[in-house]
Amino acid sequence: NLGSYTTGMAASWTSITLPELQKPDNSLGIPAMSENAAAWQGSSMAIGILLSMLFVPYLSELVGRRKTAIVGIYICTVSWLLKLFPVNGYFLLSSQLLIGMGDGLYSMTVPPYITEMASNKIRGRLGGLFILSIKLGYLSTFVLNAFMSHRLLTACCLIAPVVQLVGMLFIPETPVYFIRKNQVEQAE
Repeated sequence: NLGSYTTGMAASWTSITLPELQKPDNSLGIPAMSENAAAWQGSSMAIGILLSMLFVPYLSELVGRRKTAIVGIYICTVSWLLKLFPVNGYFLLSSQLLIGMGDGLYSMTVPPYITEMASNKIRGRLGGLFILSIKLGYLSTFVLNAFMSHRLLTACCLIAPVVQLVGMLFIPETPVYFIRKNQVEQAE
């Protein structure tokens, strides 16, 4: 559930960094954000999530839950890189929009993946961990912010999606996907 952990980190990162980004001499070295730009920065993650909802169901059925989740985590990784090395506020705005899209891909794909892969015994607990991971992402970002610069915080936030991306490369696709694609041998 590092993807949902990343979601929590991304949402809290915005609330932590917006006051800093509105300062002319901010630690990220970009021009100060106006109130209007800050409002767009705050809402662009939600816009990205909404945009991803338009195509996630189709993509998930076309290429599978696993590959859709991998694309989502890859997008989140690119987003954190844009945040780590911003040139201006538009980079940050784009990164928030992207992380919203990546989060939408991941969040709409992983719960069905868990449902299709986990045994009845642990399925409910795994679903609960998904939400708990979001909250832990919030908490860890706020705690880390107390001890480090915004740039170092952003670099730390990049760790979770990179680890998740590597881990996702080694998990199988769900049998349900293979059966829907008439690939019964691979489903076994």
